[in-house]
Amino acid sequence: SRPCVEFIVCFANDTACQAEFIFEPEGEAQSVNYFINLKNDLKSVYGEGETTPNPQRYDEDNVTAIKNGKAIYETYWEDGNNLIWAHITLSKYSEIRINLAYRSSYLFNLYQVQQKERNKSEF
Repeated sequence: SRPCVEFIVCFANDTACQAEFIFEPEGEAQSVNYFINLKNDLKSVYGEGETTPNPQRYDEDNVTAIKNGKAIYETYWEDGNNLIWAHITLSKYSEIRINLAYRSSYLFNLYQVQQKERNKSEF
């Protein structure tokens, strides 16, 4: 069980087309392990996934490297229409968070069209 601190769901025609779950590990030092455990859980269901390699070696610890933009932790799984993406990010307050997102490309495109139509009707 992983309690999330925030979640966002977008709907198109009463069907979820995108969802994002945001987790805050207890203690920033646990962030990388938290991400790896989440990635391994997803891997057991969806397979290996595509992992973005860290672009360079860094001398700082993982937390400092993440905050300085030197370390990247992200993996995604894609099967045509569906995308699952897990990554470490920073909040607007520079707190390390783990994001997990799902998107149905077909339904998300429909959602974007509906949003544009809604915005046009508001003018």
